[in-house]
Amino acid sequence: MLSSTKDIEFLRHCAAIYRELSRHAARFSLHEKEAQLAWLQFIGEFAWWNHPGRYADGALENIAVETGQML
Repeated sequence: MLSSTKDIEFLRHCAAIYRELSRHAARFSLHEKEAQLAWLQFIGEFAWWNHPGRYADGALENIAVETGQML
């Protein structure tokens, strides 16, 4: 449970960074699929260490599935 305004502000900050990283993940071209998967891994590691306020993200999972099917 969040116990202070500092905790809430930290969570908001992590969520904002996560959203920006996620936007970037969708911008890779068809020829950069391996780089896109590496970026998704980076986002997952960021979320592991800096909780963005969610436990799953269907949008990123869809990118991973679509990219994996193309490889």
